[in-house]
Amino acid sequence: MEKVIIFVLASALVGLFFSRLHFHFSFNLTISRRGATEPNHASSSRATIRRVAKQTAGEISGEVPPAVRSIRQADDVSKRLQQAKDRAESDIFSALLNLGCEKGKAQNIARSAMGQGKDFDTRLTWALQHAA
Repeated sequence: MEKVIIFVLASALVGLFFSRLHFHFSFNLTISRRGATEPNHASSSRATIRRVAKQTAGEISGEVPPAVRSIRQADDVSKRLQQAKDRAESDIFSALLNLGCEKGKAQNIARSAMGQGKDFDTRLTWALQHAA
């Protein structure tokens, strides 16, 4: 019985070895054939690298791509941005009112807070600090 198990394991190991050899050589032949039939893309990859570097430089310099410009110029986007700004301002106003701030003071602080940060949390923190 032990000899049968050893024979099965040995034959599986030999089969795995030849399978690996076959895969290795067939894979290498496929790559070498493809490389011989396709043109060399080294120059186009350099051009791609230059283009990406140029785009990155444009992003660093503050240049806005045309797609982003067209999105910002859309009336619907402008309306939605204004609605979001108004909603954030009203949320800050409501929070200040709930904390006991006077209505006029809360409205002025909420309006001023909209220019103080880039996100709602920093604006709210600023408004809370200045309401006290």
